Amino acid sequence: MALSEWPDHFKDDPNDRNDQEYVTVEFEVEMLVKRSTGKAIGLYEEGGGYNQELLWIPISQIDGPVPKVASWISSIRIPRWLADEKNLEYEE
Repeated sequence: MALSEWPDHFKDDPNDRNDQEYVTVEFEVEMLVKRSTGKAIGLYEEGGGYNQELLWIPISQIDGPVPKVASWISSIRIPRWLADEKNLEYEE
């Protein structure tokens, strides 16, 4: 698929975020930043089990400082569309 055919929210330029609505996702249980690639962080829920899949959040979509590997986080600011896509709860 050509880039021009991608939905607009996938073409986000992290330097031009004025048109996106960001929300703060508050986790019920603190999440461990278990992995990090050049493009995303993988979050792990404590007590989620050995075979638990990581919750991947693109670094370009994080509003604020990017959490470091091995740190625990209780919340993260991301665009509303991403929170909805990942089925994450947030306050209106």
